Amino acid sequence: MHTLKEADNVRKIIVGSETYPIQPNHINTDPTTGPEGEHFFDAFNNTETELSARWLVRFAQQRDSGWEPFTLDEIETFYNEGGYKGFAFNRLVNAAQVFANAAEAFGAMADSPNSMAAVLTAANQPTVNVGGGWIVAGDDEKYYFTHEFVSRCFQASPGLPCLNTNT
Repeated sequence: MHTLKEADNVRKIIVGSETYPIQPNHINTDPTTGPEGEHFFDAFNNTETELSARWLVRFAQQRDSGWEPFTLDEIETFYNEGGYKGFAFNRLVNAAQVFANAAEAFGAMADSPNSMAAVLTAANQPTVNVGGGWIVAGDDEKYYFTHEFVSRCFQASPGLPCLNTNT
């Protein structure tokens, strides 16, 4: 039986993933099916984050062991096999700092692009954390999938196998 274990009092990591109701093959990552298989549109409100999420789902599909935890070396090896180096989680693990009011910060710079005062105004704008926690880094140097990560990926790009309750 699958369970959801609380991590950092916020996110629920998936434990016992073989019985988790949504399996990696229930998520469409096939680019031949159209844009929904190429990209998880609006799943994480950031293109780079969504691309990283797709790589992780494809990794889980290829590995064929559900949502079991993984190491950085394992995902890096898979990423290298795709012809890339240096897998980045892009906000999936840690939040990114962004301007709380980007329009105000960058509006001042647009109005006076050569003004040092405009640059300093932008630099002093408050920031907020965005994202993070969809993949949880464990003390054991493994990364854990969360219920929210799987749900967001599935909602953005459900695959037909999800209709089969035997998988």
